Amino acid sequence: MKLLHRWLLLLAVVAFVACGSDDEPPTDPTPDVPETPAPTPEPDPEPVIPFTLQDKSIAILGDSYSTYGGWIPEGYLTWYAINGVDGNNSSKNDVAKVEDTWWHQLMSKYNCRLLINSSYSGSPISNTGYKTDSNPTGDETATSFITRMKRDLPASKHKPEVILILGGTNDHYAPAPSGVVKYADWTTEDLKCFFPAFAYMLHYLKQEHPTARIINIQNDCFSSEEAAAIATITAYYGVPNVILTNIKGSANLQGGHPTKATMMRLAEQVDKAIHE
Repeated sequence: MKLLHRWLLLLAVVAFVACGSDDEPPTDPTPDVPETPAPTPEPDPEPVIPFTLQDKSIAILGDSYSTYGGWIPEGYLTWYAINGVDGNNSSKNDVAKVEDTWWHQLMSKYNCRLLINSSYSGSPISNTGYKTDSNPTGDETATSFITRMKRDLPASKHKPEVILILGGTNDHYAPAPSGVVKYADWTTEDLKCFFPAFAYMLHYLKQEHPTARIINIQNDCFSSEEAAAIATITAYYGVPNVILTNIKGSANLQGGHPTKATMMRLAEQVDKAIHE
């Protein structure tokens, strides 16, 4: 009888298992799917701080337009007066004090510090200037911008934060040969020509003063070819080019140079172009 009970129990177990095998197999729980992380927000762009001359140290490369007696290196030819006393040709002009000059107006307005004013009356950017009886070849290697920039700017105890260039007027009027625009491998003959010498000047200044803000100021006397070359070269070196207007007219000049009123207009145009 006990044996019969065991067989019945075994058959019951087998039947239960057989019935259970017809059921759907158990499914695994849904696997954990990692959540897609939220995108990292883009950082706010750095604010663009407009450039200003405020409290900057300044170097000037110029010609007669930027001279003033006692404010340029000793021995350099000056056009404008020394405190109202005739220096060179200032008796032909009403710019009677240094405060009348375009650059001094800007420096006063923005509390700038003048490191060097390397300006020489009659000087070209290139090594070719006016031909005279005493200088029949027009060689101006000793006074050109590309010579003085190497001599005068390093003479300052400090590196300029801003370099203002106002030149090329004498290259135009001499006239110096135009030459061709080139950005390397300048020869002695190249540097006698306006276009390659202009590029050479900006190349040197960018190399020697990499942290300085270099600003070219373009007179309104240039031909369309000269203006196009200046635009091309300044763009190549990333140098801002301030294009002056209403400067060369006879009403604006005395003795061929800016009057006091023209100096004010020149300063205003440079100021607006730099700070707009």
